Amino acid sequence: MFDYVYACGLMALAIGTDVVMATLLQRQALQKHGLLNTWLVGVSLSHTLLPAAGYLLTLASMHFIPTITPWVGVFAFVCIAIFLYQEFTASDEDVDSLSHFRLITFALILTVSWDALWSGPAKSAQVVGWQQWHIISSFFVVGLLVWSMAKFSLWVAQFKFPIASSYGVWLGRWLQFSVLGYFAGKALVLYTLGWQVADLTLLVIASLIVKLLMLWQLAVKTKRPLQLN
Repeated sequence: MFDYVYACGLMALAIGTDVVMATLLQRQALQKHGLLNTWLVGVSLSHTLLPAAGYLLTLASMHFIPTITPWVGVFAFVCIAIFLYQEFTASDEDVDSLSHFRLITFALILTVSWDALWSGPAKSAQVVGWQQWHIISSFFVVGLLVWSMAKFSLWVAQFKFPIASSYGVWLGRWLQFSVLGYFAGKALVLYTLGWQVADLTLLVIASLIVKLLMLWQLAVKTKRPLQLN
């Protein structure tokens, strides 16, 4: 039983870290658009069904996952890129629309969940000697653990200092968009191009690009020269 609990906990931690990061950054926007439950259900189902699908495909010796993975990366990157483009160019009314935010929510669920599919093949080696019901139930246990991680992240994210200044709002948006850009870059670089790039490197690059875009947006609105400092 210890091996069972340990294996499930380790798998949930491995595939749920991105969920925690995205949840912490997106809580306010998800709550604003009434998508908290959609997010929780989405990441829970994806982290239950995708590992099971990967495991079954491994058992069946099917190899089309590597074929579709590059396209998943492109799709997730394009969805997040469209969202960020709309954030920088749309009016305030467009940015606040529900349909506008559903796109990024789906793209984020896909991005933070695709690694769960690849945990399926690893699962086939992990469950050697397990009884059948242990194998089947483990997928649901991992999904429940990821749901708990997301739920706890939502609770933690509500404890924050109020942002009183316009600079604080700008800084918050920069952090949010930088993380979204990181997920977009990760989807494209890892899934599509197959490059191994450190997460910190992707985050730094994304934050620099987002800062330039936000400074450009501010310069356009205020009609002031672009300042990089």
